[in-house]
Amino acid sequence: MKTTTKRRLIVAAILITAFMVMGALASMKKPPPKKEAADNTLLVETLTLANESVNFKINSQGTVRPLINTTLSAEVSGTIIYISDKFVAGGLFDADEVLLEIDPTNYEVALTQATALVKQRQIEYEGAKQLRKSGFRAEAELASAEAALAAAKSSQVIAKRNLERTKIRLPYKGIVREKNADLGQYVNPGSRLAVTFAVDTAEVRLPLTDRNLSFLDLPAYQMQTTDYDSLPSVTLSAIQKGQLTRWSAKIIRTEGIVDESSRVTFAVAQIIDPYRTN
Repeated sequence: MKTTTKRRLIVAAILITAFMVMGALASMKKPPPKKEAADNTLLVETLTLANESVNFKINSQGTVRPLINTTLSAEVSGTIIYISDKFVAGGLFDADEVLLEIDPTNYEVALTQATALVKQRQIEYEGAKQLRKSGFRAEAELASAEAALAAAKSSQVIAKRNLERTKIRLPYKGIVREKNADLGQYVNPGSRLAVTFAVDTAEVRLPLTDRNLSFLDLPAYQMQTTDYDSLPSVTLSAIQKGQLTRWSAKIIRTEGIVDESSRVTFAVAQIIDPYRTN
């Protein structure tokens, strides 16, 4: 019994000693540093809204094409007796400049004959009119003389026009794209002489997606305005001779039809003096 009591005392002493050591160690430990409480309030930045116009940049690309292309054909037959130095592929010519000439001899003769016939029919008509006033000619004879005069004048107009057609010229300033005839060649009406195009105006078809169109105020078809400056503007650019070149253009119409294969709509931009020849 004494042994059991002794053991209990030893255990109790050990436990008391352990608690005392733990308390001493705990008192020696430095308290953790105090941290200020973090402010977790949600920060909100406010802005004052205001209406303003914003320009969106829409990119597209297309091929510049002349507005006017002409397949030049002969209207009369004959031998080409003259060609201009500018009548070559790439040649720049002025409006109404003679590019080539067909031998006019036959047409000059035809005009001379038609002019003489008009004079003769005019004299016959004046005579018939005087005789009719005097009662020596019937109304039908006067009408016949008048019809003959009108026919002679018509033949004169045709002869004069055919003579003018021997000189091939165009009503615009342009460039020869393709040359198909040369000096000494005999041509018939309809013979292809050249392909030319005007240099004053060009167009480029710009494909636009439905999303692009949502940012643009464009009508469905031709612009209904005579004020060119009020049309929507577009800037065209291309690399020429290793340098970036820009042109100002105007959207003059949209084709109004969605392309079945690409699902785009084409807007047509017009460029004034695209070749900068003026």
